[in-house]
Amino acid sequence: MLLSFYFSELKQVEQNYMNSNDRITPEGTKDYLFKECKLKRKAEKTLRNLFETQGYDEVMTPALEYYDVFSKGIGRISQDEMYTLTDNSGRLVTMRPDSTKPIARLYASRLKQAKLPLKLYYNQTVFRRNIRLSKFSDEITQIGVELLGAEGLAADIEILLLAAQSMKELFGDNFRIEIGHMGIISSLLEQPSTGDKDALRSALAAKNYPEIEAIAGAEKDGIFSNLFSLFGGTEVLARAKKLFDYDGAANALEELTQAANALEEKGFKNNIIIDLAVINEYDYYTGLVFKGYVAGQGKEVLSGGRYDTLYTDYDLDLSAIGFAVNIDEVVKVLGNEAATKQVKDTFTIALTKGRLEEQALRLLENSGLDCSSIRNKGRKLIINLDDKYEILFAKARDVVTYVEYGVADAGVVGKDVLLEMGRPVHEVLDLGFGKCRFSLAAQKGQDFYSGYKLKTVATKYPEFTKSFFNSRNMDVEIIKIEGSVELAPLLSLADGIVDLVETGSTLKENGLEIIEDICNISARLIVNSAALRLKKRTIEELIGRLSND
Repeated sequence: MLLSFYFSELKQVEQNYMNSNDRITPEGTKDYLFKECKLKRKAEKTLRNLFETQGYDEVMTPALEYYDVFSKGIGRISQDEMYTLTDNSGRLVTMRPDSTKPIARLYASRLKQAKLPLKLYYNQTVFRRNIRLSKFSDEITQIGVELLGAEGLAADIEILLLAAQSMKELFGDNFRIEIGHMGIISSLLEQPSTGDKDALRSALAAKNYPEIEAIAGAEKDGIFSNLFSLFGGTEVLARAKKLFDYDGAANALEELTQAANALEEKGFKNNIIIDLAVINEYDYYTGLVFKGYVAGQGKEVLSGGRYDTLYTDYDLDLSAIGFAVNIDEVVKVLGNEAATKQVKDTFTIALTKGRLEEQALRLLENSGLDCSSIRNKGRKLIINLDDKYEILFAKARDVVTYVEYGVADAGVVGKDVLLEMGRPVHEVLDLGFGKCRFSLAAQKGQDFYSGYKLKTVATKYPEFTKSFFNSRNMDVEIIKIEGSVELAPLLSLADGIVDLVETGSTLKENGLEIIEDICNISARLIVNSAALRLKKRTIEELIGRLSND
């Protein structure tokens, strides 16, 4: 009887485990219901009609493609970002993470005899793995266009105007089109005196202005360290022409100017943002690049540009340009009535509670702002300041999340949190306080890097620690510790620790010593992508207030 009861309970546990995921969707996916479905279908129909009236024909590619399409040649995608499996013959296939490369494959295999230029559009799903927890989807509905075999500025302007018209059809006048040109930054990065080109390119792509300045310094007549002032309305073009005297940059700047003029002539003057430091996430872009932003949304809803070298993967000399609209992001905006209205006047800043909060308030007070309402806030979490700023208070990680989501325009947080979370926010100012450093430490006299034993490292920052040792091509076992990390080596739980170090006194008192300082840490002012484009003047004013130069 007891044995029968045991097996009955075991079967129930097994059944509960097997059904534990039968009522939820996988991470990065969601169900669409009722209003959302209507908004999604309406947006798709609006764009399909627009594209077809402009002479574009629809194509569809399979959701499954061979892994080789995305892992080789120009525009390679990291294997970490792809959903992969094998077919019946054991060949590696992947869920389509992008639509542009499959269309290149389609053209190379079936459309080479088609008359050029060829106008194609698609409306299909792509799948990208979110490596870190984020609100962004793994399953994304995209609708976009590809103009094949059309080179030159005329084709660029045609696609750019179509992108602007797409945004207008969806959102009215409450949007911005950010335009840039890969030739500008590429020509500067090619100069022999430019520092670490890979690091600088990464910093430019992330719009991490403190990092850009640290890497480039005053090189190239200060162009890199002054890129923030060369980001904004069409007025930056005139200033830029005085700085860019390299052939590639000057030519690209002229093309960018003509593209902006074309947008102005078609009534989009108030929708233009110029970004002379733009670097798109895909490395196959070669010329004009652009993105579309809407107030209230933390990331772009449209992205595209020219990619004239992509088809060389198939031994074809074919120019191409196009863009894609993220329909899921469109639905979020259209479903949020506040986001479709004009940008709110107040500028929301999220402050990290505790020591960083106090030091940020000192900077604000030193700039002439009356912060008495904040100092006497009691238990209030949101305070209006000077009728212009809205201040909210949160834990450090939540500050980053609020800025990423776009509910806060800006935030003050430590660089350590940014390195650990790896979220898509922009660092615009090193505030100069909260200084410390990430360090690798071990028991005194220990040679951490010697021997054959797999090292164990304790830390509060597992993602950063993993990234650091990956950069050294070193396998380690990482143990996350919430409290005093210094205990781990003393209890023989770990060979070393990665932690924040200010004076090093705690390490010394516990018989530990620094093996290596990894990087310096300080407080940073961060902003989200939409705020950077739509509220640049306010951000410039805030930078002026908080700058401790």
